[in-house]
Amino acid sequence: MYKQVLATSVVNEKHTADNIRSVISSVLEEFGAVRPGNVFITDNASNMKATFHDHTWLGCACHNLNLKQHNFQFLQNLYLQLHQLPIIVNIV
Repeated sequence: MYKQVLATSVVNEKHTADNIRSVISSVLEEFGAVRPGNVFITDNASNMKATFHDHTWLGCACHNLNLKQHNFQFLQNLYLQLHQLPIIVNIV
């Protein structure tokens, strides 16, 4: 496996799939890196998924783990807060 960062650039337009695809295509063409086997790894944002819907796309494992960690921390905090609430028992 070979990996390389070809370029970084500011995208001043809205980050739509079409605009991102245009920037990526320009960079790939500039470096002669347009290949059918290219794999694109990004976050899971819908615009990124849409950008690469015709290509091999993978969600970044580290980004996914980070999201899971935040979800776990949120649930853990919620659990602790709920257990601090007074318990009301109705006896019928």
